[in-house]
Amino acid sequence: MIEATSCGGVVIFRGKILLLYKNYKNKYEGWVLPKG
Repeated sequence: MIEATSCGGVVIFRGKILLLYKNYKNKYEGWVLPKG
């Protein structure tokens, strides 16, 4: 998941992180506690 090195990849990287985070929360919201 280290694709933010490419030029302009930061936006894509952030987008992927957001999508993965949403899926992750939806899947493991039962036992993963939100930080912050």
